[in-house]
Amino acid sequence: MAAGRVAGVSIALQHRRACAAQTTKELQATPLRPHSAPSNSTCDLSRRALREDPSRYLWRFGFGREGCEPALAIAVNGHEEESGHTMYILKCSLTNTDSVLKPDGNGASCQGPIAWTCRRRLRELRDELHDVVKEQMGTAYSSYFNKVGFAHMGGPPGTTARLSGWLCTLSRCMNEGALAPALGALVLRFLAAPVPEESDTALRDLDSRMDAEEDSLMLHLTAQLVWSLGSLKQASALV
Repeated sequence: MAAGRVAGVSIALQHRRACAAQTTKELQATPLRPHSAPSNSTCDLSRRALREDPSRYLWRFGFGREGCEPALAIAVNGHEEESGHTMYILKCSLTNTDSVLKPDGNGASCQGPIAWTCRRRLRELRDELHDVVKEQMGTAYSSYFNKVGFAHMGGPPGTTARLSGWLCTLSRCMNEGALAPALGALVLRFLAAPVPEESDTALRDLDSRMDAEEDSLMLHLTAQLVWSLGSLKQASALV
């Protein structure tokens, strides 16, 4: 039994370290939806974050950090015509629900407020966001969106209001933990949320602490295993 516990921890440790190492690799760029004119370092960070494990990606924004309660807000700030298409302007923000940022249980500070704007076509909002959210939420979707319909095709009058209501409800789902990590990460990536640069340092610190804790646990379990095997050997000698 002790050997099984050691093997289990070893496998989990290898998996977590593989996920952590992925953030430091140079990965092939996935085209980003521009929301500003980012620096080269910001682009590199965004490319790496796009390929990260969803839970690790969300942690960068404060989701999953003990003592942090980030709140997503999305508002439709009108629309503009661009190259024959109607582009809806989305004003987005992520703020900590506590007015005072405080260290979490792991020693890392909660992510400070960030705000950004992105532009999306109605078709993109429907195909890449609405349809995916509805499918992946399953039966829970109707519980949240029962009286909130998505915008009609073609962008008739009232589209902005319907989009606003739907996106507001989506924010509520995100903030209440109704979205699985993979879906929550998809939402932030679709909105082109700017990845906080300081999150790299926070993740490295977290990985270092977890490595130290896991190494200590492995030593403890290994000692237990050696003691157990020694006890079994002594018992066998007495038989």
